[in-house]
Amino acid sequence: MNIERNLIFIKGEDKTEKITYCKYNNGKYDVTFTGKPTTYSYNYSNVRWLSKPEELNP
Repeated sequence: MNIERNLIFIKGEDKTEKITYCKYNNGKYDVTFTGKPTTYSYNYSNVRWLSKPEELNP
C-alpha cells in the first residue's frame, strides 16, 4: 500500500507497509500481506483504514 495515501491499522497496529491488497467485503476486510499468497478476512471493527491522511504540524 502507498503509505502517503493510506494508513491501515489492524487491531490497533499500523500494518500499511506490510499490506499489498485491502478491500471491504460484506462487513469484513479482505487483506493480503506482502510475500504471502493467502488473503485473510478481518472483522470490520478490527480494521481502521484512513485514506489521504493529513500530516500534522507540531
